[in-house]
Amino acid sequence: MRFIMYSENSIAQAMRAINERLHAPGTKSRPQIDGWVEKNGNFAMTVTTTVYGPFRRRTTLRGRAERDGGNTVIRGSVPGGLSRNKQLTILGIMIVLGLLALSQGNAILMVVSILAGAALSIPMQGDFNNSELLLTELQRTLKARFTQPK
Repeated sequence: MRFIMYSENSIAQAMRAINERLHAPGTKSRPQIDGWVEKNGNFAMTVTTTVYGPFRRRTTLRGRAERDGGNTVIRGSVPGGLSRNKQLTILGIMIVLGLLALSQGNAILMVVSILAGAALSIPMQGDFNNSELLLTELQRTLKARFTQPK
């Protein structure tokens, strides 16, 4: 998922704020975020959270801050994942494919397709949760908005 945010901070102030957030210890309400910052405006923020039981997912937001007029424009991308309803749709499609394979006499392909559908839900759910968390943290850190200032 690509995003564009606008901030009134300079690039140096924005990179300093991101760097301070990366070095802040994690709490219950704000998880530990890792990453890196470059002076030219490139940065990355990474968070790892638990998705289901022992399964963890690491998601990385990559961005670049550029000056445009009187504002700093932050452009970047982060894996968006899928909502729960869309995950269930994919699982349903994999079950239908498995049933088609079973009707052709291939029980192994049925089991593999159903397990693949279930296994895909872990990274999709993890990215869905982590992308929202990373975008919220970036927005708070930079006091940025998704709408362009007038």
